[in-house]
Amino acid sequence: MTILDDAVNVLAGNSDDTSSALRKLLVVGTRMESLPIIEWCKKELTGYAEDLYDDYPPYRRRLATPVIVRWTGYGGSIYDHPLDRKLVPEALRDMFTHSYSEPIDELEASVDGLQKYWPLRVVQHLRGLAEERKVPIVDGCQIYSVWQLLTSAQVKGVIGAIRNRALMMALELQQAFPEAGEPGGPTVQDEGVRDAVTNIYNTYINGGTNALAMGEKNTQNVNIHQ
Repeated sequence: MTILDDAVNVLAGNSDDTSSALRKLLVVGTRMESLPIIEWCKKELTGYAEDLYDDYPPYRRRLATPVIVRWTGYGGSIYDHPLDRKLVPEALRDMFTHSYSEPIDELEASVDGLQKYWPLRVVQHLRGLAEERKVPIVDGCQIYSVWQLLTSAQVKGVIGAIRNRALMMALELQQAFPEAGEPGGPTVQDEGVRDAVTNIYNTYINGGTNALAMGEKNTQNVNIHQ
């Protein structure tokens, strides 16, 4: 059994141990001398640089999230209400999306969902807008905190996208180069290997969610979601 076989078995199974399969693909990419595969595996295993969102793959980048405002009022009363993105100024609307920088291990540990609180300076700006009645308000209350809901469904969707893309890439490599990742196996220095591996990587990692067709006789249009 090859290391690619091991990776495929993990990714095609019910195990949540995606990191194990990605480490195997990292070995494959290293032995094939494929920098794109190496870099992708490393980033999925260790996380992406915060604030460099344009460098994130599409399944991690600027995903829409619900936003909840906690209002406090007389006598310690508390009211939690969703905030409609369409009812805030344009400058705040990016705060209704989240780009997942977390490594795969952290994502798999967060499958029950998370809350991401807005920075204090942004909350203070929203308070000012509420005082000026430029955003929806709760009469007699003031804004205490604001957070985004990173739902369980969304976190699982990101993990699923990583697993699916890794599996499709591993299967395509397995089909094209059965000895890929084995000592003495093919590398991108061999004739025809670099172009094939680059195409596989671009199709399954940078491609849209429909990038699932396999085999050398298949053709498809890949939609890249910005």
